Amino acid sequence: MKSMLKIENRLEVYKEAEKIWKGISAEPQLKGFIKELELHQKLLNIFHTGDFYHYLFNVRKMEFAFISPEMPGILDYPMEMISMPFFLSIIHPDDIPYFMSFESQVVQFFNNLPNEKIGKYKVRYDYRVKKGNGEYMRLLHQMLTIIPDESGMPVHSFCVHTDITYLKPSGTPLLSFIGLEGEPSYIDIGHQPVLNISKERISKREKEIVTLLAKGYSSQKIADELFIARSTVDSHRKNILHKTASKSTSEVIAQAITKGWI
Repeated sequence: MKSMLKIENRLEVYKEAEKIWKGISAEPQLKGFIKELELHQKLLNIFHTGDFYHYLFNVRKMEFAFISPEMPGILDYPMEMISMPFFLSIIHPDDIPYFMSFESQVVQFFNNLPNEKIGKYKVRYDYRVKKGNGEYMRLLHQMLTIIPDESGMPVHSFCVHTDITYLKPSGTPLLSFIGLEGEPSYIDIGHQPVLNISKERISKREKEIVTLLAKGYSSQKIADELFIARSTVDSHRKNILHKTASKSTSEVIAQAITKGWI
């Protein structure tokens, strides 16, 4: 699973995925919505078989818009540590290829749906994450498009993570698309490896820096780790943002995970 081949046409898939998410123009107001979140009708389709937490994910900004208070306790990390880059860094190394594959397939699936049907599907897959005590737990990830823009494209998604370690202590991660409101479901879709792109944008050193950023390292800590100057790290970070057309470190890490750079 750790070794990934390289192909050219996968680049086109990612380019199309980036157009989808970056093309969303509306930024809906969340004020008042979070308080009514538990009343949302679609949540009746999500069932919990263990400890769980939920969050809102801003697709455009690639960051958490809201995190439920249960998340720190279940993951055993303080709330101030939890960010999207940090969360990606605690995924089990063996499950990262599955995570990348599933995210790629989700993008393709929704890209092929009519806009009016995007909100009629729940995404479900599982993977392992490392808790604060060093142990791994298996999470069942369930996602709904909860706030679309005027055209129906997702702006915010509502996600629930349930601890299913006791139900599935081992085994291969699985992906399903669950149809709601009479739509067909697609259960346990096969793993399609997300492969590295032959013509990569960033250098080996830049990959090392992105990897450490994903682990939550500061520029100074990266400099100490790689035995280079802090100014060199800052220069690399600026170059990485430029090469990846990213506006933030979070966006860089999201691209790196999705495209298999780290």
